[in-house]
Amino acid sequence: GDDIPKMAIQEGSYDDILNSLVELGIDQDQIAVFGCSGFSCDSPFDDYATLSQYHIAFVPCSSCGGSSGAQNGNIQQFVAAGGKYYVTDWSYQWMQAPFPGYVSFDESGGDACTLDNYTAPAVDMDPALSAWLAAQGVSNPSFEAAYTYIDALNTVATTDLNGMPTMITPKAWITGATPQGNKPLTVSFENQCGRVLFSTYHSESSTGLLPQELALLYVILEVG
Repeated sequence: GDDIPKMAIQEGSYDDILNSLVELGIDQDQIAVFGCSGFSCDSPFDDYATLSQYHIAFVPCSSCGGSSGAQNGNIQQFVAAGGKYYVTDWSYQWMQAPFPGYVSFDESGGDACTLDNYTAPAVDMDPALSAWLAAQGVSNPSFEAAYTYIDALNTVATTDLNGMPTMITPKAWITGATPQGNKPLTVSFENQCGRVLFSTYHSESSTGLLPQELALLYVILEVG
């Protein structure tokens, strides 16, 4: 197991990322699921000693609401040390709170959570990702079950892994034709030694691998 990243999932009400990762062929023994049992809920972000055991942490879609101050500090430390942190749609505040300013959402309704989902055909993709999807037999993909809209990707003044000033602008891996026009669907940005990723859509499927599940594998494990 030394060559497989160890992963932690904070279980949500929606978006079964565990199922997607297993479908992609990742050993379930490398994936720890933190969830609720009865009235007791667990989170990998409550304790940095626990979080630091993993290489990748997921916060799939759950409900509107974000992380606490202590959790934000643990998440920031995890990413700075080299962790990858992946958040999807209704959990957007779990990315926004520890890493403010990088991604702006349409919060015209009070928050960015929408009740109606949309499907967005890809209009622009990272060239290497597009070529890799084509090699898997996927061309002209559409990305389903998106519940948030990204308004803008912003340049943020921060520090690099050596503590030197730097400017970071998130990368749009996939841009799709949404009901609000062309918008980023999957984005990422570096933070010191680690990386933060966000997707507006779910990943799970009950009918075989979706293009977005293959894209998840690419951007998380950098298989390209």
